[in-house]
Order: sequence, then C-alpha cells, then structure tokens
Amino acid sequence: MIPSADNDRIEIVSILNEEICSSNYNAYRCDGRVSSVEVEKKVEKSVPTHTFGKLKRWESKDKSRSIEEKTYKSILMKGLLSDRQREERGMFMPGEPHQSMDVARSIGLDDFVFAFFGIHDPYYASLKPQGKEPLIAPFGVFVKKEIENFRVCNVSRRDCASFKDENINLLTQFFIPSDARKLVVCDIHDYHNDDFWHYWGTDALWKNDYANDHWRNVFEFHYHKEVRVDKFEAILWPLERTSMSNGISYEDDEKEITDFKNTNMTCNVIKYRFESRFGFGSFVTASYRAIKHYQEHGSFPEIV
Repeated sequence: MIPSADNDRIEIVSILNEEICSSNYNAYRCDGRVSSVEVEKKVEKSVPTHTFGKLKRWESKDKSRSIEEKTYKSILMKGLLSDRQREERGMFMPGEPHQSMDVARSIGLDDFVFAFFGIHDPYYASLKPQGKEPLIAPFGVFVKKEIENFRVCNVSRRDCASFKDENINLLTQFFIPSDARKLVVCDIHDYHNDDFWHYWGTDALWKNDYANDHWRNVFEFHYHKEVRVDKFEAILWPLERTSMSNGISYEDDEKEITDFKNTNMTCNVIKYRFESRFGFGSFVTASYRAIKHYQEHGSFPEIV
C-alpha cells in the first residue's frame, strides 16, 4: 500500500524506499505494452542529461549593477552539487538567486541533482526564459549509467513541478532507475508511436509547443547530494564566437580543455560552436548529434 503524502508537510524522499518504488512500477502494468527491440536498445544505450550555464547573471541587491559569475569553473572542478549542498557549503555569492523549485524543495528534492532522460534543455543554462540580454552559453553533461542505483538515485515520471496543479499523490510517481527505463519504453509505445526520437527530442522537433512542454514529458533522474566529475560520461563544451581583426573565429581555450581532460581522463569532451545570436539551436543540435553518435558507435565524438 502506498502511503499518502501531503506535499506541504512531508519530505517525500525521506520515506521513499525500494518497496514503494517497485509497487509504483507494478501499478502501471507495463508488461505486455512494449515497443520494438530497436527502441529498447536506444533506451538502454541512452544516459541522462544535465544543463548548466557558463556563467550566472543577476542584479545587485540595490539593482544598481548586473553581476556575472563564471560558475562553470567551480562545476568543472567539484562536479554538480545540489542546491542544499551549495547552501550548506557556503558556495552562494551575495545576492546570487537560488533555483525556485518550490515543489521539489517541499518534498526534499533540493538535496538532489536533477537530470532529464531526454535531450538537453537549454532553459537551464540561465533558469529563465530567453530575454534581450546575450544568451548564456550552455554546458551539457551526460551522466554515467553506473550510478543509477537506488542508494543514490531515484527517478520521477516527470519534473515534479509539472504535477503542481494536479490532484495526485506524488509518492506514486517515483521509481527505481531500472524500472523507470522500462516505463520509458512503455511510454514511447503509448504516447510516441514507437518513435524514440519523438520522446527524446531532436533539433528538428525543438520548436514551439514541443520545446516549451518537453520538460513535462520526460522522466527525471535525481542524484543525492552530488554528481562528481568522474561520473560524467561526457560534457558538451561551448566554443563561443568571437570577432577578430581578420574575420570571425571561435574561442577555443585549448589549455582549459586540455587541463580538464588531463585531470578527468574518463570524461569525454565534446566541443560545439555556440552563437548567441542564433538562439540555443546549436546547443540542441549538438546534444542530439552527440547522443545519436553514442548510440550508433558506443563512443562520443570530439566535436559536433
């Protein structure tokens, strides 16, 4: 029996266990509703994605100036940390905004790092809709499958904020990672006409309602406290366009990339060209091409 949980009074993750998650999976009666073997293989070979920006931008407390902090350097050294861990370790800059994530915070997920089981979502580079200021270049992490065990990882059927206006017991929406992957296969059969890429996302699909609602339709992995850099399968690294006296070039900080690769030899670096004037299209394309290459060849490309 699944206990009820009042989202305003209880941290769901504190009572979540494997028995509850297994019961949740069994309630969906997934067996018998399966996609093709090809879809199963694609799901098996795919890894969750996490997006972060090259910098954070916010207004000073008196709103007299704009502050920019190159937070990516800390992430490349220490890995991805949950919001709660960054707070406890005193890593927030004065005035730096926290992620809102009201629903996630109310159920205890603020001590987890999030990753979608789908294409990288560029929204999370700046955590706000595209504005008039220059876009922030996104990095994109592919998280290793080897840490998908319930001791450090659980999965929800969707981003929990998408349930905010629904009368649903959120405790019923959590699964152990292996069961979640089976449910993805069923969802692709039921809602995506056996088309893996319609579920995952592609650059061709990434527009209008599909792009705006994608976060509501993919499974979300949660990793307790942190994802260390040695648990990155690969990282999409933006090369930003720069103007040169003799034409146009792309910033390619080979020393920084080389230093990172020498320190983190198990993490594949995938370079891609980012131009803010063209929106986030290059990032979405890079994410799609990278995971497609990984599925077809068992390795990530060096550049996309």
